[in-house]
Amino acid sequence: MRKFLLFWLICLFSSQVFSEQFRVGQIHSVDLQIQPDFKSSKNVKIIDAIAINLPEDKTFIDAVEIKMEIPESVASWRDSVACSLYEKITPEPTESQIDYFGNRVNLQVLPGKLSWILQIPLAKDNELKSDQYVTRIQKIPDVSNGFLFVRLHPIMKGMPDEVFEKNIKVTITPVLKNKGLLNLSVLSQNEQLQNCSLFIDEQPFNLTEGSAKIILDTGLHTVSVISEFYRSEVRTIRIDLAKKSDLIVELKSLDPTLIVTAPDGVKIFLDDEEFLDVNKEVKIAEGEHKVRFSVGEYDITRTLTVIKGKTYKADFTLDLQITEED
Repeated sequence: MRKFLLFWLICLFSSQVFSEQFRVGQIHSVDLQIQPDFKSSKNVKIIDAIAINLPEDKTFIDAVEIKMEIPESVASWRDSVACSLYEKITPEPTESQIDYFGNRVNLQVLPGKLSWILQIPLAKDNELKSDQYVTRIQKIPDVSNGFLFVRLHPIMKGMPDEVFEKNIKVTITPVLKNKGLLNLSVLSQNEQLQNCSLFIDEQPFNLTEGSAKIILDTGLHTVSVISEFYRSEVRTIRIDLAKKSDLIVELKSLDPTLIVTAPDGVKIFLDDEEFLDVNKEVKIAEGEHKVRFSVGEYDITRTLTVIKGKTYKADFTLDLQITEED
């Protein structure tokens, strides 16, 4: 009869929202950080509460995980201690405040185990799963006030004083999505960027006014920017877990260009006119051109056919080779 009543109460508490006033022994505050290796541990008694302060940007958080290491003397009192999740808590939690009012959205009885994990989802598209060691809350709580409020409290009478004095080690960690953010900026040599298309891993994405913020799976991705007004640009970028990766793509015009390099003392001629823009990228007209290098009485001439959207490089080098013969 007692077990049936307890089961009925758990079902009732887990499926309905209760407004109540209550008192806690102590508030333990945790400032959650979006880092894969972040964890914060507190020693909590069965009359205490934890206020988990959430970051403003929760894009990469699937859930908050609370792991409890339960002393044997507490675990042996099965069905006697509960963990309740609240929302709309007033006043704001502080170490000096012990009386609170809020809406209880979930109640879980601590199992008769020495270790237990509770997961509180913050995103609808999460991939959380429950098993014999992990309990996943179904409801996504209202966190508009910027924090989660979790309270431990006895639900059965008759426990000895020593149980109330025992510490439960509670470790708070974020459950992060396996994703990161691509912060893309596309620039052009013109004052105003003309129409261009964005593809990531060959899938189209919107590019608004030359920028895009896109959530991607972690790993390597191919970013392509294509336009009839510019040269196509392709980049490879690595997306890290829960981090922002910046990528700037500078678009070049379709005008063909030429880069000429040569040692000092070498005269350069382009279409029989002396060329002085050495080591610089300069525009060149489409069609056939003649490049001539002159060193003293020695000339070398090359012809190149220039087409739209290409860059050409003419490099004159002097080389001396010495070989040993048998």
